[in-house]
Amino acid sequence: MERRLVPVLAAAALALTACGGGGGGAAHSASTSPSDPSSPPVCNGCWIGDSVPAHGPVVIQGAQKGGTVTVLVHAGLGTTLDPAETYQPDTLSIESSLVTRSLTQYKYDPARRRMLLVPDLATDLGSHTDDYTKWRFTLRPGVRFENGAPVTATTVAWGIRRCLDATTFPTGPCQYYLNPNLEGGPSYRGPYTAPRQILRSVRAAGHTVTLVFARPFPDLPYLAALPALGPAPLGSRSDPATYRTRPLATGPYRIASYRPGHALVLTRNPRWDPVTDPGRTAYPDGYDFRAGLSSRRIDRELLADRGRAQTTLTYDDVTAADYPRWARSARHRLTLGPTPCTTYLAPDNRVFTDPRVRRALSWAYPYRAVIRAEGLVPGVTAVPATNLMPPGMPGRIQHDSVARRGFDTSPATARSLLRRAGATGLPVRFAFDPQDPSSVRVKDALVRALAAAGFAPRAEASYTGTSLPGSAQGPRVDLRSVTRCGDWPSGGQWLPPVYGSTNGGPGAGRGSNLEAFSQPGVDRRIAAIERLPYVRQQQAWSRLDNTTLQQWFPIVPISYSGVAMAHGSRVEGMYDDDVHAMPTWSQIWVAPAS
Repeated sequence: MERRLVPVLAAAALALTACGGGGGGAAHSASTSPSDPSSPPVCNGCWIGDSVPAHGPVVIQGAQKGGTVTVLVHAGLGTTLDPAETYQPDTLSIESSLVTRSLTQYKYDPARRRMLLVPDLATDLGSHTDDYTKWRFTLRPGVRFENGAPVTATTVAWGIRRCLDATTFPTGPCQYYLNPNLEGGPSYRGPYTAPRQILRSVRAAGHTVTLVFARPFPDLPYLAALPALGPAPLGSRSDPATYRTRPLATGPYRIASYRPGHALVLTRNPRWDPVTDPGRTAYPDGYDFRAGLSSRRIDRELLADRGRAQTTLTYDDVTAADYPRWARSARHRLTLGPTPCTTYLAPDNRVFTDPRVRRALSWAYPYRAVIRAEGLVPGVTAVPATNLMPPGMPGRIQHDSVARRGFDTSPATARSLLRRAGATGLPVRFAFDPQDPSSVRVKDALVRALAAAGFAPRAEASYTGTSLPGSAQGPRVDLRSVTRCGDWPSGGQWLPPVYGSTNGGPGAGRGSNLEAFSQPGVDRRIAAIERLPYVRQQQAWSRLDNTTLQQWFPIVPISYSGVAMAHGSRVEGMYDDDVHAMPTWSQIWVAPAS
């Protein structure tokens, strides 16, 4: 029997959201009627745009049309632009904000200074069955590809089916989240190593796209903001051999040229109708992206702020060496803000079996020396971490998981914990890249700090990266540094993959559980949270994060990432896209020359 579909309305009421702070999330109950105008918004201050109109055009007060924005970066633009495989933060952000459209999208809210999920091709954020296994999206009329062909439910369904082709698009998001042929895979050994939201079918009928899943997928509207869940033209026009550099635009800009790793030029798409788009704008005439420049050169040009530099920006962080000058004389041209990323140590819990030993690692770690070696700015691009879940996550409750404050290091405290655990002199094996000067500096600092704390450091040279425990490839290591970024703001992105148990036998894939943590009680709690109404899930994830760290301390939180992006004096509307750690492209416009 088909369960009743519960609509998600963008302007009147919400589903699939969670409040920041103490309020938890909010979703429609099974009895909520979308036609009842008296139904109040169920959450304020949420990630989903409860007060954002589901239609365009979007107008920025005072903004003017015209000008070309130049974007300079050191490394970037190195991946395909085929929506089925676009998954790197820079190309994904550029493509979804400026070039292609998907079922949903993110829009910057200046009042809350964060990105909110709003409709895009769909008229709302989708309708779902009570168990979140079946979703329907109704498409808005009037959207066209740059060649004039209409965007239909059939082309959207084709775009999603196309993304499922693991042979053609092996690194696309669909292989992680949706592909029914990859569940588990050859290395599957536990419940949280493989995709859990398996797509059973995608169908188009009239103006409606329907997706059916094998398991509940309450986070689908977030995934639906990726370019992969958008349209692709039928037939040879979406041939992967050519589509990777020249996908047809449905957004405000089209691709004039693309040389991967070097340059991307965007010009206006005359077929984009702003009335159909509730999130995007198109104030600049175009964008000129250039990659391969040195970071110091980019800093010098932007600090000088002359000529073309006035209409230039970078999504690289300014260098640590130049940051003091930026902070003194040009802070108003710096865009600072959080990212969805956490860096933590993953000690092998089968080797470091006592939580006191793992806590000793947290006191021994040379935070400030590593930050300097990696060229980060304390308190700006590296912020002291307390939890696995980064700040700004819906429902997150900050918990100081250790007694230390900030980036404090205390060899004496670490030695005391090791003595009490009977583990003084315990070997710690970690890998470093001898060809990377930064990695060598980190290695040297870590060897000194671990030895001072009573450990026996064993640095292993690795040219192929660190191996998983039990793997025959690479050196045997028991301590890894991990930087993990969520694809969207939900606790379900973090705890199941990192804290969920797996079988750590030889060759076993472990997803993101690189610390080999395994506690049946945590697994049971994860399963229970996944069955909760979405309104209650986010704060429950945060409580489990805190409890896990307090009781077992399986990982050592190090830092949360931040951005320090710079722009010229005529670039307006550049804020922090805290979902992708990129500029808010749809807010940008060029001020006239003075």
